[in-house]
Amino acid sequence: MKYISAGWKHVRAFYAKHSKIILTIAGLLLVFYVFIPQLGNLKESLQAAEAANKTMLFLAVVVFCVGFPILAAKYCLIAQYKLRYYLTLQVQVASAFVSKLLPMSIGSLTVNTYYLTKESKDVSEAASTMAINAMTSSIAFGIIIIIALISTWSDISLEHTQHDVNWFRALLVLIIVSVSIWLISRIKKIRNILHNAWKSIWGNIKLYRKHPRKVTYGIIFNGLGSLTGITTLYICAHAVGLPVTFPQAILSYTMGNIIGSLVPTPGGLGGAEAGLYAGLVFFGYPDNTSLVAVLLYRLITYWLPLIPGYMMYHHLRKTTFSTFKLHGGSK
Repeated sequence: MKYISAGWKHVRAFYAKHSKIILTIAGLLLVFYVFIPQLGNLKESLQAAEAANKTMLFLAVVVFCVGFPILAAKYCLIAQYKLRYYLTLQVQVASAFVSKLLPMSIGSLTVNTYYLTKESKDVSEAASTMAINAMTSSIAFGIIIIIALISTWSDISLEHTQHDVNWFRALLVLIIVSVSIWLISRIKKIRNILHNAWKSIWGNIKLYRKHPRKVTYGIIFNGLGSLTGITTLYICAHAVGLPVTFPQAILSYTMGNIIGSLVPTPGGLGGAEAGLYAGLVFFGYPDNTSLVAVLLYRLITYWLPLIPGYMMYHHLRKTTFSTFKLHGGSK
């Protein structure tokens, strides 16, 4: 036991020193596991994308774009101070560009925190708005996932289901995600950040006790925002002939967000695709077609917003974002 304990200490010390590298390698391995076997079929997949239903793809783009005014309305409704809707909408479009420069969600959080701080002239008020946004977002998405799990479990349990669940692939992804989360939780710095963040969130939540309507707005509009992304994935799947159910799209979308957040690449590039793909294959859908659906979804949600997002960001740099830095600070 003495040698085992000493060996474990060395392992923990090694991980603490090289945690970022280890997590990056783990994420890349997951990406390679998902995509390398499909490279031989990439040509066929691209041909299938060309044959996708163009009307449905256009609808997917429209649904995704609807998410921006929803997000803008959400911040205007939950903030304890008045925000200009059109300017808030511009910020959300600009965040679509900035979020591609930093690991998943960090860019959007940085932009919105900066914007709210500048508008409120009070760091604590901006923090309280971001805290209530995080809480209501978690509640809204939790409700969506619970509904999806109940619906999907019943669907899987039916003997006449059209698809066989790929349990091995699902178990492998689950193990990788679980181990990654455990490794992250072992980093002392991360634990301290989470602890301080929770204290801050709890303190800010108390400020909203007298404003239950704002909490309700946050849950509703965060839920609607998530549903636009999920619906976009759902439409992309059907555009290439995958009869994906909406609950299955929800769980695949969730898997993409989880793995995309764990892989420290700009905008979750690679990790998000791996998670989305694994989610679709988990439900027994064909590998090739699932890959096409994922590529189309990421084309709409990752690549298309870059140009309008950059143009809006460039415009805001002359006014609202004149002192903005990528880390969210100011001069």
